[in-house]
Amino acid sequence: MATNLVKAGHEVTVYNRSAGPTEALAKAGASVARTPADAGRGPVAMSMLADDAAVEAVVLGPTVSPRRSRRAPFTSR
Repeated sequence: MATNLVKAGHEVTVYNRSAGPTEALAKAGASVARTPADAGRGPVAMSMLADDAAVEAVVLGPTVSPRRSRRAPFTSR
Protein backbone atom coordinates (compact mmCIF):
# COMPACT_ATOMS: atom_id res chain seq x y z
CA MET A 1 0.00 0.00 0.00
CA ALA A 2 2.75 2.46 0.94
CA THR A 3 4.66 1.74 -2.27
CA ASN A 4 1.58 2.46 -4.36
CA LEU A 5 0.96 5.74 -2.52
CA VAL A 6 4.57 6.84 -3.13
CA LYS A 7 4.33 5.87 -6.81
CA ALA A 8 1.13 7.91 -7.10
CA GLY A 9 3.02 10.98 -5.87
CA HIS A 10 1.78 11.17 -2.30
CA GLU A 11 4.01 12.21 0.60
CA VAL A 12 4.35 9.08 2.72
CA THR A 13 6.03 8.62 6.07
CA VAL A 14 6.59 5.05 7.18
CA TYR A 15 7.59 3.35 10.41
CA ASN A 16 8.50 -0.24 11.13
CA ARG A 17 9.82 -1.77 14.34
CA SER A 18 12.65 -3.21 12.21
CA ALA A 19 14.57 -0.88 9.91
CA GLY A 20 14.90 -3.36 7.02
CA PRO A 21 11.36 -3.17 5.65
CA THR A 22 11.50 0.62 5.35
CA GLU A 23 14.68 0.72 3.25
CA ALA A 24 13.00 0.06 -0.10
CA LEU A 25 10.29 2.60 0.70
CA ALA A 26 12.92 5.21 1.57
CA LYS A 27 14.67 4.55 -1.75
CA ALA A 28 11.33 4.99 -3.52
CA GLY A 29 10.82 8.37 -1.87
CA ALA A 30 9.07 7.78 1.44
CA SER A 31 10.24 9.46 4.63
CA VAL A 32 11.15 7.11 7.47
CA ALA A 33 9.90 8.04 10.95
CA ARG A 34 12.01 7.23 13.99
CA THR A 35 9.00 6.47 16.19
CA PRO A 36 5.34 5.50 15.73
CA ALA A 37 4.36 8.92 17.11
CA ASP A 38 6.42 10.63 14.42
CA ALA A 39 4.77 8.49 11.76
CA GLY A 40 1.32 9.50 12.97
CA ARG A 41 1.83 13.27 12.78
CA GLY A 42 0.36 13.67 9.29
CA PRO A 43 -3.25 14.37 8.40
CA VAL A 44 -3.95 10.66 7.79
CA ALA A 45 -2.53 7.65 9.61
CA MET A 46 -2.85 4.02 8.52
CA SER A 47 -1.51 0.97 10.25
CA MET A 48 -0.87 -2.52 8.98
CA LEU A 49 -0.02 -4.69 11.94
CA ALA A 50 0.13 -8.45 12.14
CA ASP A 51 -1.67 -9.15 15.41
CA ASP A 52 -2.71 -7.83 18.83
CA ALA A 53 0.82 -8.09 20.18
CA ALA A 54 2.12 -5.87 17.37
CA VAL A 55 -0.62 -3.31 18.02
CA GLU A 56 0.25 -3.21 21.71
CA ALA A 57 3.97 -2.88 21.00
CA VAL A 58 3.47 0.00 18.57
CA VAL A 59 0.63 1.86 20.26
CA LEU A 60 1.44 1.29 23.92
CA GLY A 61 5.14 0.55 23.88
CA PRO A 62 6.93 -2.61 24.98
CA THR A 63 6.13 -2.25 28.68
CA VAL A 64 2.81 -0.90 29.86
CA SER A 65 1.32 -0.80 33.30
CA PRO A 66 -2.28 -1.99 33.71
CA ARG A 67 -3.24 1.55 34.72
CA ARG A 68 -1.85 3.01 31.51
CA SER A 69 -3.40 0.33 29.32
CA ARG A 70 -6.83 1.29 30.66
CA ARG A 71 -6.21 4.81 29.31
CA ALA A 72 -5.47 3.58 25.78
CA PRO A 73 -7.91 5.02 23.26
CA PHE A 74 -9.07 1.65 21.93
CA THR A 75 -9.92 0.02 25.25
CA SER A 76 -13.38 -0.01 26.73
CA ARG A 77 -13.96 1.33 30.21
